[in-house]
Order: sequence, then C-alpha cells, then structure tokens
Amino acid sequence: MTELSGAQRIRKQIRQKKKAGKPVLAVAVDDLSQERVCAESGCDLTLYYPTQRYLETKNRFLAGFLPFDNCNETMLEIAGEISAITSDHNLCIGLNGSDPFKNDRLLLKRLKELLFCAIHNYPPIGLVDGYFGANMDRLKLGFDKEALMIERARAEGFFVCCMVRTKSQALMAAKKGADVIIFYTGLGETKKAPEAEADRLRTLCAQLRQAFPALTVLFTSEHLRTVGEIRYVIDRVPETDGYLLMPVRREKTTNRQIQQEIRELYA
Repeated sequence: MTELSGAQRIRKQIRQKKKAGKPVLAVAVDDLSQERVCAESGCDLTLYYPTQRYLETKNRFLAGFLPFDNCNETMLEIAGEISAITSDHNLCIGLNGSDPFKNDRLLLKRLKELLFCAIHNYPPIGLVDGYFGANMDRLKLGFDKEALMIERARAEGFFVCCMVRTKSQALMAAKKGADVIIFYTGLGETKKAPEAEADRLRTLCAQLRQAFPALTVLFTSEHLRTVGEIRYVIDRVPETDGYLLMPVRREKTTNRQIQQEIRELYA
C-alpha cells in the first residue's frame, strides 16, 4: 500500500472525524508549549502564528496585521527553529499571501525542506474591510492574491486552511483548492447573542455548502465569550463542522486554560 503524504493523512483524519459526527477543532497558537498542549489534547489542527513578539498587546492576532516586520521571513525563521523539535502533529504554518514581494514557489519549497505539509493564510487580508480594504483589492494586493497562493500551495501538495470574512471570499478559496474554510464572524469588543452569531453563520455557509458539500467549514468569533456559547452555535448550525479556538486573540492565556477549553469543546 502506498504511504499517505502528510496532507493526505490530515485529510483522512478530518474525514473520519466528520463521519463519526464529532466536531473538528483547530487551535491558533504562537508558542511551542501551546502547540504541545494541542498535540497532547488531540486537537485536529494547530495553526501556528508569527505573533509571539506581540504578547503584551491585548490582541496579538490583530497586531500582526501592522507593518512591523516581514511576516513571512519571521515565520520561516520560527519554522526552522521548531521543525526539529515539534511533535508529529497537524501543524499549519502561517504565510502572508498578500505580500507583493514574496515568491510562493520558494516559500513553499522551504517549508517542504523543513518537513511541513500544511499552511494557513496569515495575516488574512480578507478581514480588512472598508475604504482601505477596497483599495487593497483595487491594487490586486487583497484576497485575490491570497487565493493565488492557496492554489499554488494545493498544487504543491500542501493541506490548506483559509480564514475568510465573506461568502465570496469563501467561494473563491474553495475553488482554488482550500481544504478548510474558517469564517471569522466577529471583530471588535461588542458582544452579540449566540443566536445572532448562529443566524449570521447560516447565511455565510448556505451558498458554500451548496457548491462544496464535502468541504470542511469552521468558524471563530470574538463575540462568543464562553465555551458554552461556542457549543450553542456549533449545535445549531449543522452547516459548520467545528470551531477555531484562538488564544492568540487574548492578552494572556495559560496552557492549562487552553487544555481545559479543548476538553470542554470535545465533551
């Protein structure tokens, strides 16, 4: 029997999880000790972010959107450090698809050399909206550039996760070959009722599910504050397959807290 590639192995594991009727759980981390917690807790995907240096900010996930440094160079440096010591886990490396000076082929080749088989888009430029986001799109530095990286990564044999904000972004990413679509349904501090989040998520998923019924669809939201609220939405929106837990959104999160939240979401 032919041995499965790393990307094929991840796809098979997620298919089995969905077939068993269990939620797919991903966790966004920027620290190796957090990654080990995810591996030991049995989460399905771990998304690694180059945001550790922004630890003291209230939301280092958003801080990573600012032009402090070269996101891809930072991520490759981190990937080189962790490749020799990370566990054999479903670890997705974050790449900035909107960078106009990057070379997708060289970036992906370097990750292959470091024995990684999965990527995700970070920072996800599709989350930038309004006047600035419209101008990014007009200059071809927006989501269409990320979609091109997704297509190239899939062609190179990578497993690909893509975070999106809109229905059109989700459809474009799926057409380019993304394995997992992650809807980011809530930016900001305003709390919304879980019922409202469930309604919004159904609307986002409807067309995507019709076009790609087998696609893995996750969501994440800053509007949901407790595991109970997250489980409420998962239970009431069968169009989604699970959740992306994001410790990188928070100012401080202990490994014990991450472990407990994974346990509760799997309960």
